Amino acid sequence: STIRALNNLQSNAVTLEKIVANRNAERCLNISQTENCLNRIGVSMEDLNSLSVIHVSGTKGKGSTCAFTESILRAHGYKTGFYSSPHLIEVRERIRINGDPISKQNFTTYFWEVHDRLEKSKAANDNYMPTYFKFLTVLAFYAFLKEKLDVVVLEVGIGGTYDCTNTIRNPVACGIASLGLDHTAVLGKTIAEIAWHKAGIIKKGTSAFTVPQEDSAMPVLQEQSNKVQVPLQVVPPLSNYPGTEPSKYNDIYTQSLFIEYELNVATPPDLGLDGKVQKWNASLAIQLANAWLQKKANRSNGDQQHTHLDENLSTASTFPLDDKFRTGLRNCAWPGRYQTIKYDGVTFYLDGAHTLTSIRMDALLTATISLITCSKKDRFNAVDWFRKKAVDESKNIRGSVARILIFNLTGNRVCKPLLQPILNAEIDYAIFSPNILEDQNSTPDTINCRETTESAVRQSNEYLSTWMNLQGLSNSIDSNDAVYEVNGCSSRSINQAISVINCIRNGKSLNYRDDDTSVNTTKYDHFQVFVTGSLHLVGDILQVLKAKGL
Repeated sequence: STIRALNNLQSNAVTLEKIVANRNAERCLNISQTENCLNRIGVSMEDLNSLSVIHVSGTKGKGSTCAFTESILRAHGYKTGFYSSPHLIEVRERIRINGDPISKQNFTTYFWEVHDRLEKSKAANDNYMPTYFKFLTVLAFYAFLKEKLDVVVLEVGIGGTYDCTNTIRNPVACGIASLGLDHTAVLGKTIAEIAWHKAGIIKKGTSAFTVPQEDSAMPVLQEQSNKVQVPLQVVPPLSNYPGTEPSKYNDIYTQSLFIEYELNVATPPDLGLDGKVQKWNASLAIQLANAWLQKKANRSNGDQQHTHLDENLSTASTFPLDDKFRTGLRNCAWPGRYQTIKYDGVTFYLDGAHTLTSIRMDALLTATISLITCSKKDRFNAVDWFRKKAVDESKNIRGSVARILIFNLTGNRVCKPLLQPILNAEIDYAIFSPNILEDQNSTPDTINCRETTESAVRQSNEYLSTWMNLQGLSNSIDSNDAVYEVNGCSSRSINQAISVINCIRNGKSLNYRDDDTSVNTTKYDHFQVFVTGSLHLVGDILQVLKAKGL
């Protein structure tokens, strides 16, 4: 009943169209409306300012950066809060205490305390009730104050400047993860425009860090940080931290001598999250956590020595990573990002990449900031990750292996630029599925009021048509129902997509429908399933696998 009440704050498909049409006029009200809601539930700005906050924006990697940061500070013994979006399976995942989703009891208690106070004060406030994300942000602030935390790690929802998380006024540290083109209807159609929004979280008196960005982004980030008199620092590669560079003494005997006589042996930190891009997210998290720890110890970040690249740009100082930093990095868990799940005959590779930056990692490919370069080994993306993992796994499998794609997008994102690089993953069969769960797996947490089933299925058919065209198979699909083609299909639900995977596995063939026109009659011993395009898609897949297995 609590989640259903929360879902009543979602915008339905018709209402959402009106909101999008007026979004530019309305977005400036986000912060004032959030403050209004906080005041109505008895939270003053003085209360909010008492939270010790690390604030992170970005297009790709901000969630992983937050997860690393929270894990590091928890490893140091501090009580942590972490607010993120979206959730994968349960909405409670968005509000975490000490790394775990807030308990059902506390979520329910805090929810109704906030909801009832807003409902009672609605008449005196032009009948205004916050929308879904804004309500959850208010609820998160309320819960964090109730939980008496040492530190809160706060992930921006969309943008930064006008995001309702930006209601906070005095964050200890701010970080900007990799920038790319996303939410362009709201944030602008260029990296420079998007950078302006992302830099809006930087406040006077904070410490500000960014990963290397495209040339067009950095001047904007600098300009915005200069306006609030905060030096912006670029984080170094993870391998630059003392003691993390690979040892030149690779043989076990020599390394054992170093250990026996307590000599320094450089060892890169183990990261709990897979994927080379996580090295940059980890470095950003290290700097954010260190800035907070310094502030906690009453040491000013200004006391650090910076290496100046030019008059305005500096790179953050490195330092040896102690056991607590390494433990936090190693124990970090963030499901749905470069995640692998193995079953008999099938391996799922899941990543919620949903922008060209995350699919192809253009931001790092083109970053040419003075004296900060991204080498070939750092150029990584979801497709490269899947290919490498798939090849490595195939070496240990006797027999033939087929690759299957499960794909969907949310919002108004254009599919062709995202599907194009996936062709490099050498996919044998593709399934396009809407983020819809059938009744046996559907929960209030996964209900999406923003689109109808018919429109979602039609969208999946359009993706299938685009996929076929990219492979030189001319096809135009006009249907509101599932469609089956020789090299792929659409489905009406996530459950149906998983059923297709089951049929393929059980028959050991991509021709699971016994179609006489199929050109692929090969029998396979193992199937590798690449799930990407949407965190919502990944979450729904995890929901079905958790409930039924495979």
